[in-house]
Amino acid sequence: FINNTAKLGGGIYWNRESVTIKNVVFENNNATRGGAIYIPKTKATVSFNNFTYNNASQGGAIYVGHTYSTISDNNFTNNNASQGGAIYVALETTADNTDTTRNIFTGNTAEEGGAIYLPRINRGVSVTYSSFNDNHATINGGGIYLGSKGFNNKYVTNCVFNNNTAGQYGGAIFIANTDHKISSCTFYGNNATEAGGAVYVDSSLTGIEIKDSTFKMSFSKNGGAIYNSAGASTTSLIIRNDTFIKNTASYNG
Repeated sequence: FINNTAKLGGGIYWNRESVTIKNVVFENNNATRGGAIYIPKTKATVSFNNFTYNNASQGGAIYVGHTYSTISDNNFTNNNASQGGAIYVALETTADNTDTTRNIFTGNTAEEGGAIYLPRINRGVSVTYSSFNDNHATINGGGIYLGSKGFNNKYVTNCVFNNNTAGQYGGAIFIANTDHKISSCTFYGNNATEAGGAVYVDSSLTGIEIKDSTFKMSFSKNGGAIYNSAGASTTSLIIRNDTFIKNTASYNG
């Protein structure tokens, strides 16, 4: 699918029974939602595809609505959106569920969520065994914007974040809602202009835990590796068994 344009799903709009999209190339497709693929309600498996230079307002490559979907083993390169340079996942009910695993995100850009954007209404997404390289958000969350709550053990685990950047907060990850867990991840060379070179935790949150992860060579004005905007609240953030190496803040942390 090359050089296609639509309002929803520049390459594919699928709203029937379950669908599997596999071994397909999506390049330079454009839409308002889902530059390459728009999946409003269907159970979907999206695997072993290449997404390059696709554009949308939400979900430069893929927009997922109310559904159970698996997005795995794909390459997302140089896709662009306002929210979710590669993927935007809505999921407004607890019955909805999406797993993203073994994907590679490189050079994707957005205002928020350079690679992935999960809005506050979202009810369950796991991000596992994936790599995020050189993605950029002009505002928050160079790799991932986590607006959702961490429902049903849907967390960020066993991922690698290299050289992602944000114009304001959260070079790799911006956490904007409660009950999120980040575990067994590696953060290297991430950068946020204002705070949270690798991870930014927004204010008034509870149940945030970052464990068994490594932070190296990340930079920001405040919080070279992690910035907790809730300050000294002991209930907002737990850091457990993490390693911090040569991270830098020009002012605090």
